[in-house]
Amino acid sequence: MHIRRCDSNDEIRMTLMQFFVPGTRTRTDEGLTGIGINSATTFEKKLPRSKTLMCEIREKTMPHPVSTLLFLYVVILQSSFGMYTLDGVPLVDKHVDNSMCRSGVMYRAWSDPETQARKPDSWNESEVQKYIIWHYTGGYTVGRAYRAFEQNGVSANFTIDNDGTTYLGVNPDWYIAYHAGVSAWYSHRNLNYYALGIEHVNLGYAEVFQSVPGFSDPIQIPGDGRYWFPFSREQTVATALLTGALQIRYRIPDWNVLTHSSVAIGRKSDPGPKFPYKVLAAEFSVGWFPLDPRQVTLDRFLNLERRDYFALITALGFVKRPRIDQPEIADSDFIRAFQYVYSSDNISGELDESTRISILQCYISMYGAVDRITGRQNGSFLEEHNRWALENPEKAVVFSEYF
Repeated sequence: MHIRRCDSNDEIRMTLMQFFVPGTRTRTDEGLTGIGINSATTFEKKLPRSKTLMCEIREKTMPHPVSTLLFLYVVILQSSFGMYTLDGVPLVDKHVDNSMCRSGVMYRAWSDPETQARKPDSWNESEVQKYIIWHYTGGYTVGRAYRAFEQNGVSANFTIDNDGTTYLGVNPDWYIAYHAGVSAWYSHRNLNYYALGIEHVNLGYAEVFQSVPGFSDPIQIPGDGRYWFPFSREQTVATALLTGALQIRYRIPDWNVLTHSSVAIGRKSDPGPKFPYKVLAAEFSVGWFPLDPRQVTLDRFLNLERRDYFALITALGFVKRPRIDQPEIADSDFIRAFQYVYSSDNISGELDESTRISILQCYISMYGAVDRITGRQNGSFLEEHNRWALENPEKAVVFSEYF
């Protein structure tokens, strides 16, 4: 067994590397372990190219000299091109640089006193990678996205280009990325402290129809005057690979894969109604979507009032009043946030028949759902359901026919 101690500056705590001896494992003092790919070199955690890494070999049981030289060659080659992998997912090194920021900073180290000073009261370090949040950049190139980061003092952990190329901007194990802003999901607030951010190069929407080279033509959706840009197949596949790898690595349940529009209601619309939520869940088992919903008729739920449907949406995680010192989210924005993801054929913000059916189907599907990664149910949902059912027993009884 080769035990290698890696030392660098305080900003970088560890790097896990794999010599291509099959089965070799690399360890750190924190007890984390990385397993590489046979006959290849995998950077599980990688130093920025401006840093110097020194490796001390504790047990000098090195591979064959030729293998060692070839390994070093591959390391140098990969470093020069900024290419490496995350659990088999190819990434391009494109770290954001705080020195380029025109407004504050784009990220901070988790150990930074300012990071600790701003943390939510209920936050602890075990919840750092609790959620994944999908975004779109609102532009058509990665370069424009990074310039927007620098202009606004924001960032993302990963950015996926329209052609599927995936960039690492902020390493989530070392730094907090500022991508969620004022945000809420269930009882959590300020989701930068809880969530990984994945940006997608996509224009989002246009107020008038326009064709953009390299992108599919935008589509107007009923109930909304804007034209929304679809996402490419290459980008969808890359999203599935990256999101799936992150879910497994950090044991993130499917229902904790969220959207910016869901956690910043009324303030954000990304990644929008044309994002392939159902395709990602159906083809790649990534994210949560009611793929085989129970057929429901509104006649069985005639006693549900408008506020009850809002309670059902809340049980799914959406927060109507993210801050006690501010008024509730407008009803139309609250409904539209649900529609963006689960009822995107109509994003009018109206609680129409199709939206009510979608709410009921999501609610019923979530009740019995068991996560494929953790093997558990959604405890936060069940708490909200039980609370509402205790307050409304005569309305909740009809759900027992479906659970």
